[in-house]
Amino acid sequence: MHLSVLILHVVGAGIFVGAITVATYVTFRSPLYSARIALLKPLQVIIPLATYAQLATGTYLFLTNLEHFVYSELFWLKMILYAADGLLATFILKKRVEADLAQGEGQIKNNLRNSYLLQLLIALLIISFAVTVGESH
Repeated sequence: MHLSVLILHVVGAGIFVGAITVATYVTFRSPLYSARIALLKPLQVIIPLATYAQLATGTYLFLTNLEHFVYSELFWLKMILYAADGLLATFILKKRVEADLAQGEGQIKNNLRNSYLLQLLIALLIISFAVTVGESH
């Protein structure tokens, strides 16, 4: 069971990072038209679902190996980064995408690029810390 949960955790991480990478790519070029912004709406469903899968499988992995994770500074740094990513996605990105979709064609400013680049950086740091924590186990 542990191996199956670990595999699901890694798959969830892959979906999480992959969806953020696609969102970053979509917003990378200006001007940003509403058709391209519309591509972000499904990603705003996929990313939270991958995050919930990460939360469920990560909780199981944490509880089955408390002695390792409780004292790991990298693990807690990873959790702080996950919280920061969640706040960025929930309170900034979601509102910006909705605001940009409400704009008329030609009025959209590409203010999403930097936010999605930041989210991608945070996601890559989370994965890096996760690999480091896993290797130290």
